[in-house]
Amino acid sequence: LALLTSGDRGASTTSDQLIRSMCAYSGRYHVEGNRLNTMVDSAWLPAWVGTQQLRTFKRDGNMLSLMTDFQDHPRYPGRRTRGVLMWRKE
Repeated sequence: LALLTSGDRGASTTSDQLIRSMCAYSGRYHVEGNRLNTMVDSAWLPAWVGTQQLRTFKRDGNMLSLMTDFQDHPRYPGRRTRGVLMWRKE
């Protein structure tokens, strides 16, 4: 399960803003080299159900990074972006 939310999701936030400030999906996954492949069975975005979500990961000491491939940004046509999550083991 992956669940990501924005840090500014307050009680006065509208339901539309709440949906735009989160991402969640789950499913079986497998690892090949430095790629994580999740077959999505449940998601906040119905279009993701039944798809594969591919991520690249990198370990560097106590840091783990998980990255999407570069893609066109849906809200900013013509701009290519990638999502990056980073964890640090304490």
